[in-house]
Amino acid sequence: MYSRRANDRHRDRVDHERLRRAELAAELGFVPASLDADAVERHRRLNAAADRAPNIDRVHAKYAHIREYQRRERAEAAGRLVLEDVVDDADHQGTQDVMKRDEA
Repeated sequence: MYSRRANDRHRDRVDHERLRRAELAAELGFVPASLDADAVERHRRLNAAADRAPNIDRVHAKYAHIREYQRRERAEAAGRLVLEDVVDDADHQGTQDVMKRDEA
């Protein structure tokens, strides 16, 4: 049988590993299969790279100026169409007034 001292050392080592795994789980977002320093460092690098990778919000913010430019173009084009209709109506109304004066 194992001595009481050996059992205590084993329990302490297991508790330390559990604590280490819990700390890594909080940091990495998952419980690593290995506590190997190289594997943990690799996971840290990959997580850092994933945090820097473009996501939909970053892409959206990056190209917001283009969407704003396109929105303004559409608004100006719609405004020009309305203005053309107003001017055409005014020209048409003015032509009718001139024709009425000529007929009178």
